[in-house]
This record gives sequence, structure tokens and C-alpha cells, in this order.
Amino acid sequence: MKTKYLLLFLSTLLLKTTVAQQWYASTPNYYNRDVNSIALINRNSVFVAGGNLQPTAQSIYHSDDYGLSWDFIFDNPNSWLRSIAFADSLHGFGVGYNGTLIKSLNGYSNWTYITSSVVADFNKVFYANSQTLFIV
Repeated sequence: MKTKYLLLFLSTLLLKTTVAQQWYASTPNYYNRDVNSIALINRNSVFVAGGNLQPTAQSIYHSDDYGLSWDFIFDNPNSWLRSIAFADSLHGFGVGYNGTLIKSLNGYSNWTYITSSVVADFNKVFYANSQTLFIV
């Protein structure tokens, strides 16, 4: 039994080493923004969110080619984003400092603010399923 676990461990280690050798730096940081969160929609569609504390800015970047190139799709002078999540390829949600809540219902083309009476900082958003969203 120990041999099987050792072989599984070694094969997993070799696989991770092989994949890691193909990694390279890809910086979507066009305007010197901090990146705080990453969301994967499918194998090739990636979103990152962040911004700046001073001066304040919210930023979202998108890549549809495995992170080889990035589009700067959202940038507003407001409290920075800490987390972004997608239920599917159309429905996205972002949270950040000072109660910031944003959503997209069309993939990522348009992001709208959601009014909230909460002024606390939100740090994480994630979907438990397509109908249930958690915000911390």
C-alpha cells in the first residue's frame, strides 16, 4: 500500500514539475495597479481584479488566450476591488473596499454598481452554485 502512495506522489510531483517549467511571467499591469483576485471562466478565459488604494482605482483585466494577452476592461476612480467571481460566462460579481459591489450580467462588457448601506470592506466573493453567492 505504501508503494502505491509513493508512486502516486512521485507521479504527481513529476507532473507538477513538468507543467511548472512551462510557466512564464505575464503582466496585465498596464497602469501600475495591484492585482488582488483571479477568476477562471473556462480553460482559456481569465479575469483579474484589483486597483489602487492611493490614488483610488478599481480595475478588471480579461484574457481569452490563457493569459498571453490582456484587455483592460474596467477602470474607475473608486475604492479598489478585492475579489471577483463568476457563476458562469455571463454573470460576474466583484467586491471591494468601502462596501463596493459591482456586477456584470453580460459576460464582462458592462459592470454596474449595486447600492448598499454597508460601508465595511468586502474581501472575498464566491459562488457556491449558480444561485448562491457568498460575500465576506
